[in-house]
Amino acid sequence: LDTPGAPGPPCVPGSDIVVQVSKGADDTQMVKLALDAGAKVREFAYDRVFGPDADQDAVYNEVGGPIVADVLAGYNGTVLAYGQTGTGKTYTMGILNRVRDENNGLIPRALGHIFGHIAEHGESDWMVSMSFLQIYLETVQDLFSTTLTERDENLAIREDPRKGFYVEGLQEYEVRNFEEAVELLNWGLENRVMGCTKMNATSSRSHTVLTVAVGQRGESSRTPRRGEEEAGGAGGAGARAAAGGDRPVMRTLRGKLVLVDLAGSERVRRTTSKGTRLVEAKSINVSLSALGNVIAALADH
Repeated sequence: LDTPGAPGPPCVPGSDIVVQVSKGADDTQMVKLALDAGAKVREFAYDRVFGPDADQDAVYNEVGGPIVADVLAGYNGTVLAYGQTGTGKTYTMGILNRVRDENNGLIPRALGHIFGHIAEHGESDWMVSMSFLQIYLETVQDLFSTTLTERDENLAIREDPRKGFYVEGLQEYEVRNFEEAVELLNWGLENRVMGCTKMNATSSRSHTVLTVAVGQRGESSRTPRRGEEEAGGAGGAGARAAAGGDRPVMRTLRGKLVLVDLAGSERVRRTTSKGTRLVEAKSINVSLSALGNVIAALADH
């Protein structure tokens, strides 16, 4: 990987640099791939490319931190790790390392960010809750289930006019501090389906979705904005008090952080998967293809 400002030649003597990063238009970064001599160079545009010297702290400060800040302000945000198997998605999200240190990835850092903010702004009532699911072989399973029967149950995805799409029967637990949140996360990770393949000894065989809901209730005299609810309702006594300026009104601020660790795409001829692993790989590739179509459609509109 050759990035602007990165020092030195390729790390292995005699090897070639096949990935080059350069500055593109509109603050984008262009990635050029030249995998084979004489082959056509392929180019891709990204908002940000991290070089080999980037650590977990740098990635979080640029990617995760701003999104968590928006969630704490009452907005919804999503971080999604996508890529080929064995490329470090689960490591980057931070759910391989169970010890809190400098190698922690995005999820534990986000939880620490949330509870650190709450500790600094204790004048309001805060509530944090978590739900955790996996999509395995096209079934939706609750990773916080307490029995195998519950864990293997395929939960239904519903749509509600008021709250949008949701997973029926998915359990949600309130957590009061960082330690409780990490303990709950680790409990759910024990239920995640993992497996060994030729390309990855600890391969995720399912997509996981961790949702962290953050609520804040406190006094305010300003007009509600997106993500806020008023205690008296839009046309209730609370609204009249705000208009008249007699007293501050109670408002509830709600944000939602969705952290997704996708299973990696696989080429079966490289992983030489068989049996259950082959069935899993086919399911993973089909679902990732569907996700790619959705993202492409969103980009077009």
